[in-house]
Amino acid sequence: MSAVIVYCGSFDPITKSHIAALDGAIDFLETEIEANTPKELGGRGVYRTYLSPIANDYLWKPSASIHDRQRMLELATHESRHKERVMVDTLHSSESGKLSTIYTILEDFRNAFSDKHLYLLCDPDLVRLMCDEKQWPTEFVEKLFGIASLLVAAGNSHPDVRDVVHLGIMINRNPTLAAAHAAKRLWLLPDVTLDDSSDVARQCCREDESEYDGFGTPPKGSPQLRTLVSCLPLTVLTYIKRHHLYGAGGGEEASTA
Repeated sequence: MSAVIVYCGSFDPITKSHIAALDGAIDFLETEIEANTPKELGGRGVYRTYLSPIANDYLWKPSASIHDRQRMLELATHESRHKERVMVDTLHSSESGKLSTIYTILEDFRNAFSDKHLYLLCDPDLVRLMCDEKQWPTEFVEKLFGIASLLVAAGNSHPDVRDVVHLGIMINRNPTLAAAHAAKRLWLLPDVTLDDSSDVARQCCREDESEYDGFGTPPKGSPQLRTLVSCLPLTVLTYIKRHHLYGAGGGEEASTA
């Protein structure tokens, strides 16, 4: 059984680190799981991956519209080493006002790919929430694992789960997560990190005083522009600059939608 990966997030904006995490997850599944998991649980490669951006009416409102974030995702997919298998999910982020939960999204993908093994790629924050019974009751954690397996990118999104070692300790102390890990339903990706923060990118857009407008090659420019060049795909940076997103180019944060 081959695999389908779903990567949910705000992607506000998407960074090089997001793409690297997705590529790393694909590499992991096609090596470690292929080699060490029984055929009935593992796969014969990754069939397809989906970047699924949250809708505008999520629990917190993203700075950029769903239209802009989807467009940036489409541009960024070309940076992936596996770009022919990376798609943008547009079904669950419509402007209809319907708020799709993670369960709805995963169940829809499971129904659409009933002959595939489904994986959810996430950052360590999701594991932190799962370890807190008040924020994520056990029955809902079990429900998620009943739909999909979990791939965790060990990044720096929260200081309490900064590295793989500490993350493993948290998982082992939680009976539900420990059982999922033992059953090969939860995997840690030790070589996959999320080091580039979308928050930092938005702040740099607001503070950048360079004259770069998204056309031509970015100059060395300000420290903020250098940070943007290092953490964003060039196509995404030019889109942000040309459409004045996140306050880029001065003024209020803008949206093309």
